[in-house]
This record gives sequence, structure tokens and C-alpha cells, in this order.
Amino acid sequence: NAYIEYFLKNLYRRDNPKTHLWNKFDLIFVDEVHSLTSDASFANSPFAVERFIYHTLHMNHSCDIVAMSGTPAATDWLFTEEHWGTEYTSIDLYDQCIHLVPSNVHLLCRSVIAEKIHGLWVHNQRVIYFVNTVSGMADLINELVWTGIPEKDIGIAFTESENAGKLPAGLLNDKERIRQSLVSKSQLPPDIKIFITTSQNKEGISIEDDDIKYMFSER
Repeated sequence: NAYIEYFLKNLYRRDNPKTHLWNKFDLIFVDEVHSLTSDASFANSPFAVERFIYHTLHMNHSCDIVAMSGTPAATDWLFTEEHWGTEYTSIDLYDQCIHLVPSNVHLLCRSVIAEKIHGLWVHNQRVIYFVNTVSGMADLINELVWTGIPEKDIGIAFTESENAGKLPAGLLNDKERIRQSLVSKSQLPPDIKIFITTSQNKEGISIEDDDIKYMFSER
């Protein structure tokens, strides 16, 4: 989404057909299309993507668009003939897909998180924690180690970050092993008790370990 926004703002030229992206495809998949609603409160890119879809529908009639979402209710306002000015087909595959619904959801203060995770670790419970930033990841790791959790029980994952230097070298060196395990097995290495990651692993990634019953998300 962010790159489409960048392209339309900086590279697109109305008088240059080579920059008319909507004419370059026969089929376009828009994954996680609910982001056009959910991300619009903190980013400009959803508005650019919505206009990109609109132009594709109206400027390239030979191109079909497949919009996908696991939470489609957020896009009800989008998918009307009045909005797009064209017909569309809705295919509901929700009941055919594997999905999990949490049995309980709790709101917690950030200041008690390390203590909560330590309590789960003491009882041999595995945890996934989604942080907002790599800098926040470093802070959390320091707190967990201070409670007595050894670094070797912690695994991390994130894309490139200027704050990577704040993280322990051992955890950085173990990143690739964890990534390979997720790619090849859709599982975390069994020695990883606390997996701390950014949104890199939040959507489109399967983590099939059936002994992970606790997930934290700063979002």
C-alpha cells in the first residue's frame, strides 16, 4: 500500500501512459483489503490504493480485481455498485478456512507485561508477542532478561531496522534459523519459548504450534 502511494505521488504522470499502472495487468489481487478501512485512521496510503482500484476498474476493462480479506465487514462501504460504479461478485470461503477465535481477550497495562510473561514462562507456557517497534522489542527483552528469563528462550523476527543494534547479538544471529523454521514447517523451533516479532509475522504467516495458547499484541 505504501509503495502504491509513493508511486502515485512521485512517479505517476497523467500525460505519460507508461506510468498508468492500471493498464499493465490482466489480473490484480488486493490482499488484506480491509486495510483500506482499518489503516485509514493513521496512514494516507489506503486512499491512494482505493483510487488505484477505482482507476483500474474504469480505465482498464480487461483487468479483473480480486480483493481478499478475513475480516470483510470492514469493507462493506466499499463493495457497493454505487461506490465502484461496476458489478462485483462476493465469494464467502470463511467456513472453509482454518481460523482461530480467542476464548478470552484481556486489556493489560504495558508496565505489567514482563511480569505476566515471566509467570507464563515459569509454568512452561509458550508466548507470542507482537511489538509496534524494534526499539520496543529491545526494551521488552531487557525487562524479560531482568526477570530471570534466559536469552536462549527468546526468539525475534523483524524486517530491517535502524534500531537493530539495540538487540542482543545472540538473538540477531538466531533470526534466520527461526525464519527458516516458519517457512519450511510453519512452526517455531521448540526451544523458543517467547517469540517477539513485529507485524512481519502477523498476517499471511501460519504458526501451527498447538502448544502456544497466549498471544500479546501492542496494537
